[in-house]
Amino acid sequence: MQIVPILHVVFLRVMAHYEHNIGQDDMPLILNGIQLTARESDIARLVARGKSNSDIAQLLNLSESTVKKHVSKVLDKAGCASRAGIAVTVENMMRPAHGTKVL
Repeated sequence: MQIVPILHVVFLRVMAHYEHNIGQDDMPLILNGIQLTARESDIARLVARGKSNSDIAQLLNLSESTVKKHVSKVLDKAGCASRAGIAVTVENMMRPAHGTKVL
């Protein structure tokens, strides 16, 4: 048995837990005026962090085909043509507006 693939999965889960609990809003995202489900919001945030479908599937204990379906729904709801569009949209939502004072 090789330990590297196991360590990769463990690392991804630890990082997902860390990222989820530090500075992440559990509120569903609203993209293009449409509210995403909690699962779609989680997936959109992970896509914005550059995670692949495989990584997302491992992090959320889903199959890759389920992740693909959720990503497709997010693309439709957000009106984006690509994963990069999701990333830009989500990152713009999370960034404070210009001139907003962050304490």
